[in-house]
Amino acid sequence: MKRNWVIFAVMLFSSIPISARTETLAFDRERLQVLSGATIRLDYPGCSAVQVGPGLVLPARRVLLPLLPGEQTNSVVTLSPSPIAMTIVVSPEHLLDATTSSEYTYAAVEEERNAADRFGAQPLTITGEQYVNGLRCAELLLFPVTVDASGHLSFHATVQVSVFGRIVSENDFVSPVDETRPGRSESVNSSGPDYLVVTSALLADALQPLVAYKSETGYRTELRLIEDILAQQMGRDDAEKLREYLKQFYAEGGLYVLLAGDETALPIRYAYPNSASSLPTLDQLQVCDLYFADLTGDWDADGDGVWGEKYTDAVDVNPELLVGRLPINTPEEAANYVIKLIRYETDPGAGDRGYLQRAFFFSSDQMRDYAENGQHGAIAEAYPAWFEIDTLTGVEKANGADPAPTNPNPVDLAPILNRGFGIVNIVAHGRSDGFVLKSAYYNEWPKTYMLTESDGTQHGLLPNLDSANRAAFYYSLACNNGGFDMDQPPLNQANTSLVQQLIGSAGGAVGMVAYSRWGWISSSYILQQAFFDSLFAHPERPAVEALYASKEVLYYYRDLVYGLNFYGDPTLRVYARTPAKPEIATNLNDSGLEVTVRIDGQVAAACRLLLTENGQMLGEYATDLNGQVVIDYPFEKTARYRLSALIQGAAITQIDYIPSLITDVDDDAASLLPAQFVLHQNYPNPFNPSTTIAFDLPIRADVTLRIYNLMGQQIARLIDGSAEAGCHSLTWNGTTESGEPASSGVYFYRLETGNATFTKKMILLK
Repeated sequence: MKRNWVIFAVMLFSSIPISARTETLAFDRERLQVLSGATIRLDYPGCSAVQVGPGLVLPARRVLLPLLPGEQTNSVVTLSPSPIAMTIVVSPEHLLDATTSSEYTYAAVEEERNAADRFGAQPLTITGEQYVNGLRCAELLLFPVTVDASGHLSFHATVQVSVFGRIVSENDFVSPVDETRPGRSESVNSSGPDYLVVTSALLADALQPLVAYKSETGYRTELRLIEDILAQQMGRDDAEKLREYLKQFYAEGGLYVLLAGDETALPIRYAYPNSASSLPTLDQLQVCDLYFADLTGDWDADGDGVWGEKYTDAVDVNPELLVGRLPINTPEEAANYVIKLIRYETDPGAGDRGYLQRAFFFSSDQMRDYAENGQHGAIAEAYPAWFEIDTLTGVEKANGADPAPTNPNPVDLAPILNRGFGIVNIVAHGRSDGFVLKSAYYNEWPKTYMLTESDGTQHGLLPNLDSANRAAFYYSLACNNGGFDMDQPPLNQANTSLVQQLIGSAGGAVGMVAYSRWGWISSSYILQQAFFDSLFAHPERPAVEALYASKEVLYYYRDLVYGLNFYGDPTLRVYARTPAKPEIATNLNDSGLEVTVRIDGQVAAACRLLLTENGQMLGEYATDLNGQVVIDYPFEKTARYRLSALIQGAAITQIDYIPSLITDVDDDAASLLPAQFVLHQNYPNPFNPSTTIAFDLPIRADVTLRIYNLMGQQIARLIDGSAEAGCHSLTWNGTTESGEPASSGVYFYRLETGNATFTKKMILLK
């Protein structure tokens, strides 16, 4: 990138008398600060810093103007008497942003974004509407400094705002309300569910273990079929019907929503962040799950069927619900995610939990060179000092403009990434099925991608980087990486979308933030940095709250706010440190069930203990200063109970307590029995020609163990009958029920015990 394109000097001038009758806001030139460098940055007290292009940051004051009856947001106008020219000149090419897409130009979006009303071109930018204490307010950004298309800057000592001829004074503005975002309290005063899973009939069975697990760990969780919701609700389309149902859920105390399904399973809302006289094409519309979280805004106030328009609709970016989505469409993907999530929260890394305190960065092209240390460097600054951060291996070398970059090839990255990283950042050009790893010059061919499926070339494959025991949290600013709808008609991209591959596979991502359509080279990384700033400042909050926090402070990047979605469990917390894991010991005595919890060899005081049976909450307890609590409950001899230990920042520990194991066998025999039903990962995996599958039964049970191919077809049945309590293992020799050798590929093995079902993936390589 050019480093010497900035020529500037600050012009001194005398103050100009301003009539108190006509001014809305006055700005003092002496308070303006100008900082030079690769990017010119102008600061003014009380103003936000708005990136208006790759080379310029301008100050802007955010205000809310209450509208009188009959007034419209798009009727708010401004004028600035006698703006003062400054001898600061910015190269015009550094005012024009570009998308992070490498496959789609989004020409119409770029043209509209860079039109005369772009950020910083005028003293006033209308960013939307917001309701404050029942008042409908125009949301405005007022710029004391503006820049024209030639790169010349002007200072506005005064700005006048009017609406329908009404002159606005500074006293007419109301301050933006720092509303408490949802989810900051775990207590909801309601007997109804606080966690709702919305899915289709096809996916429901595979998601039932998630409902049970979330219920066991303190969330009143229920599953609702979209078919039933749509049959009961009124609305202009299916997305509005779903939102109307969510309003009822929220009114009854609900807080968390998991939309478990892609566009083939559940409604989605396409939103448009600008203004339109007709419906834009689908690739110009954002997949916007914020619509289902914001329950107070009117997303189609003008009734034209274009949802989310800046001037004519009344969108509120401060959501009431915490919403996550699983962009999946098969039961196998649903089962993969459930197993992965539970493992991440209860046994991340299968005991190797240190990987969670490591972060990896992919960064290429303009993003790699942007600013002094690249965008990856700016984002990495948000991480705590104790994180191990790799900003070398996946970052394009020697620079983004190099005609022949020398960073590792995809095949060389596999052993590095399979070491495990708790967080993976993608700061690159993208498309729906992958992102650029390196390219000649800036995003020119030849390019090397990381893709979800092979296209017959030497690009890297994301499935090869999966680590089933070390799922990561992903954040991507690349265009289309969250476009889970793009592999279906009418967009018809050939390969599986990146977000679906990462979320729906056994490894990959336990959660992800990504754009459904475009990201911008000069501004998307700012939201990514703001996300991690919030995430690490509040590790006790679900990660989706960090996304909402970044949108709240950077609301004026409206199109980015619309298209940036959270994929995964909305209660998911990303580990800020390597988590410890509590240990639970039980002892039945005359007073009841005595439970002792220790963590890192020390007693765990104030540990939250939850007692459940079949997903139903029976009681909540807390350990004393000695890490103990006595549970006085009328346990039934033949029942199976579950104890869950929850400590902030630690992995969750769950054990099964079965009274009959204590009363029916002697102590020595009981100590040898497993504490819970477990299906272990096969070993070896991948395998050829045979592999061992092990499972644990805490009690005698009727069990079946079957092998399925990727189409869901049963190809082998290894056990079907009663089995004694204890640890079991058996070998599959890679043959089908008919005795034929199974072909190379991915297979699922499923253990069913009557009350529980477990599924894992294995790979046969020949």
